[in-house]
Amino acid sequence: MAAWQQRLGPLLEAGAAEPPPDRLWATIHGRVFGSAGNVTVRGDEGDWQPVSPGVTIKLLHVDRAAGTRSFLMRFAAGGELAGHAHPVDEECLMLEGEVAFGDLVLKAGDYHLARAGIYHAAARSTRGALIFIRASL
Repeated sequence: MAAWQQRLGPLLEAGAAEPPPDRLWATIHGRVFGSAGNVTVRGDEGDWQPVSPGVTIKLLHVDRAAGTRSFLMRFAAGGELAGHAHPVDEECLMLEGEVAFGDLVLKAGDYHLARAGIYHAAARSTRGALIFIRASL
């Protein structure tokens, strides 16, 4: 440590410190660790957990600091999920099939934002579906 202080000390005395560029630490991390900080979940990896009859989820990511999780939800034909409210906004992107929340029918490519505190009806799928969801823990 003393050797480094002796070697780098003159740099501190050379002049006013200039703030580093905003992305400096991200660039350094990327060069040192490569893509080690990224998370990739392959389509054929992970466990599907049952949450209700005909409905399973596969957890993709948990962000404890933000209090959110990202997961895939799969509905088998005839699958149903009970109605519920959300403590925070919940984002849903329909990837395949279709799901009905009462009178609202979502199809592949549709985006749905379920606002915090608002109750939505039970979700049902007659044909099956696959949804990406970001929701609260």
